[in-house]
Amino acid sequence: MTTPQHAPAAFQDVLLLELHHRFYNSLQILSAMTRGLVRSQVDSAPLRADAQRIQDRIAMLADLHRLLADPLRCGANLPAVCRDICDRLQATFDRPDMCVTLSIARIEPATAPARGLILLLVELLTNAFKHGAKDGALAVRLVAARRGYRLTVHNLGPGRTIATLPRVATELAKSLRGTLAIDTSNGYEVRVSLPR
Repeated sequence: MTTPQHAPAAFQDVLLLELHHRFYNSLQILSAMTRGLVRSQVDSAPLRADAQRIQDRIAMLADLHRLLADPLRCGANLPAVCRDICDRLQATFDRPDMCVTLSIARIEPATAPARGLILLLVELLTNAFKHGAKDGALAVRLVAARRGYRLTVHNLGPGRTIATLPRVATELAKSLRGTLAIDTSNGYEVRVSLPR
């Protein structure tokens, strides 16, 4: 009998897509519940505004999982998809204080692990928005070279400076036959290299 640990790549891919689809559905339910609560139970305008912000954040996370469940959309226009993901995560974590610059290469979806790159980007951006200092800056860069791809997420300034590898991102990089390294000499920079 095939176990998930030893399952073929195609099965694991379908399983991952299904998980993202389930997350999307669950978050849609939470969003609807919040909307119903606001309409029926909350009389105070400030509380309604807070509940609306929560609902908006849930909806943004749901949209993110819907994107990750759609591999064709992931690779269709990588710079635009990455910008969209970054904007959604920044709003979800309520980090308008953080200045974010993106430099994303145009990559043909057929020749690139587009969804893997996006999963790595989501994980690294989540960590950056969670641990980055107030009024900090974030520089994200993805380049394509002859031998592979390089993704760099550089959290400038104070904040998370402990030289520990991000566990989930490290495992993601390994699963894509890549490597992950960090540099804390100037802020906190994560560098991921993936082969073609």
